[in-house]
Amino acid sequence: MHSDPQFPDLEFGESHRIKGWVWFYEGEDGGAELKRLPRTHSLPMPGEVLP
Repeated sequence: MHSDPQFPDLEFGESHRIKGWVWFYEGEDGGAELKRLPRTHSLPMPGEVLP
């Protein structure tokens, strides 16, 4: 699985806050790992909106 993050274009001297997480997994059962992540991380999964 691979995802390319998208960041806003900025002019010189501008700044922008980006909120998210970087995740690395090495193993055979990626599906189980994806089910585990929402239970162990407070940030929303891609496409999920927190209340």
